[in-house]
Amino acid sequence: MEAGGSVGAGGEQAEDTVANQGQRQRGRFQVTCPGLFVYHCAVPDLDYHISSGMFGCILVEPEGGLPAVDHEFDFDSMAMEAPTYVLVNGEKYGIGPQGYNDMVMETDETARVYYGVGGPNLFSSFHPIGSVWDEVYPQGAIMSDPHRYVQTTPVLPGSAMVGTLTSPVPLPIKLVDHALSRVARKGCLAVIDVQGEADPTIYDPNPA
Repeated sequence: MEAGGSVGAGGEQAEDTVANQGQRQRGRFQVTCPGLFVYHCAVPDLDYHISSGMFGCILVEPEGGLPAVDHEFDFDSMAMEAPTYVLVNGEKYGIGPQGYNDMVMETDETARVYYGVGGPNLFSSFHPIGSVWDEVYPQGAIMSDPHRYVQTTPVLPGSAMVGTLTSPVPLPIKLVDHALSRVARKGCLAVIDVQGEADPTIYDPNPA
């Protein structure tokens, strides 16, 4: 582990925090510099780990704390289950043409989607606009038989699903929560850009 904001917890010292499967490691460090610092893993393939979300931030406040601000996290809205945003991967429209970029696949390829809902309160009606789920493993139960050709699958708070899909024609597949105000108003959208040759026998946008 490389702990930002600390002296010693990084570089060669990162080996002190390496834990193999079934093991546990502990350490202690003193923070001496106020600021907001990133921590992340320091193992081989660390870019893969970090891109999979294995990082976080440490806020070190100065003595006496920071001055008050006008806006902070709205606990009342959370308690009333009325969030300002409903997001995929933590960013409004982050995976798609309005964000970083689309996920890309070719026609007739199979994509596997892993989708978890942390909540804390809302459940998701997970739906691929422009396609159907070829296979769905509810509750992430990959050792069970999958449901086949599913339009929309519910994913409860604290649960997950695994789904596969293909497309014989090029199009943007939009992964959404079918409570569609969450898509149009609150940011819950990710896009898979399917590229390849058109097949009018499957889909013809301009029939004669």
